[in-house]
Amino acid sequence: MKKMQHDEFKNMIVEINNFYEIDNLVEEYMLLYNVQKNRNTSQSEMKNMSFITLLDEANLYPAIHISLTIALTLPVTTCLQWRFW
Repeated sequence: MKKMQHDEFKNMIVEINNFYEIDNLVEEYMLLYNVQKNRNTSQSEMKNMSFITLLDEANLYPAIHISLTIALTLPVTTCLQWRFW
C-alpha cells in the first residue's frame, strides 16, 4: 500500500467497490491509506504484516473489515478434490 500512488490505489478500491457495493468502502480505504502513508513503518515490518493483523487493525473501519473478511473467505481455486477408491 505504501508503494502505490494515491490515484492508483483509489482506482483499485473503486473497482472493488463497484463489484461488492459496500457502503463507505472508498472513503475508509483512503483514510487507512493516509494513516499508513504517514506511519513510520519500515519496509520489513510492512512485509511481515499478516492479513490477520490487518484485519484486527481494520476493526476501526467497518467497511474495510467486511471487505477483508470477504477476501479471506474466497476460495483460492475452483478445483475440486477427487478421490478414486
